[in-house]
Formats: sequence, C-alpha cells, structure tokens
Amino acid sequence: MQNDQALNLVVAKRSDFRPAVAGLALLAILSALLSPNPITLLSLVLLVFCAMLASPTLGFFKVNNVNLISVIFPEGKVRLDCDSKGIFEGVLGGGQWCTRNVAVLRIISGRGGVQNLVVFAKQQHSEDDFRRLHTWLRHGSDKRIRQR
Repeated sequence: MQNDQALNLVVAKRSDFRPAVAGLALLAILSALLSPNPITLLSLVLLVFCAMLASPTLGFFKVNNVNLISVIFPEGKVRLDCDSKGIFEGVLGGGQWCTRNVAVLRIISGRGGVQNLVVFAKQQHSEDDFRRLHTWLRHGSDKRIRQR
C-alpha cells in the first residue's frame, strides 16, 4: 500500500441504499404492470423486495444508524471500528473491486466468515484515502498480500 499508512474508510450504512432500492422497486413494479401477466409478476416483485429487506443480502455488512469505519492496514489486515472499538477483524480476501465512486471489499474473518463492505467515495472524510484504495486495488496489491 502506498505511504505504508492505514486507510480509514467510512462504510456505507443500510440507509444509504434506500433511494437506489426504491428506484429499482418502482421500475420493477412498472415493468410488472406492463407485462402480459401483471398480477403474477407484481406478486413476485413484491415477494422478492420484501425478502431482500428482511434478509442479509449477499453477505453485506449492514448497519443502521452506526458510523462504521474500516481500517485497512498495509499488510492487508482489516479492522472495523465503531465508536473507537474494534468490532470485527479479518484480512482482505479475493473479489475486491473499485470504481471512481464505489468500492466493494471482501473481508475474511479468522473464523472463516466472509463479509462484503461497500464504500462510497463521497462519504469519506479524506478523498486521499479512497484514491489510495482505488490505486492500490487497480495495481493488484491486494493479490500480492493474499499470496503471502
């Protein structure tokens, strides 16, 4: 990792996804209503979106009204902090990806559990941390860490 300093990244909360999920639900309902079998597809859409809200979707670390900070150390270790207390520790696993605005990090805990973290660039306290993460993932530094 460049500069050999830990990255402090704000993790997205469940409430950050509400506008996107609501827009997707409206589009799904509209397409179900315009389909040849509107009742069947509308009930299927409602079932899927209600199940998605109730279950842990894709293993993403979801928190409500909690400011969660992901601290990524140069050797690839990750610690999640909430109110200056470490609540989860692990290492970066495979499957990270990053765009200019969003990053998804896969973290493997010592017990073998896998969590995915979503990080938005606009939520960061320092643009430099997200830029360093983006550069680090693009150069494949996370792959070299996993090989150790």
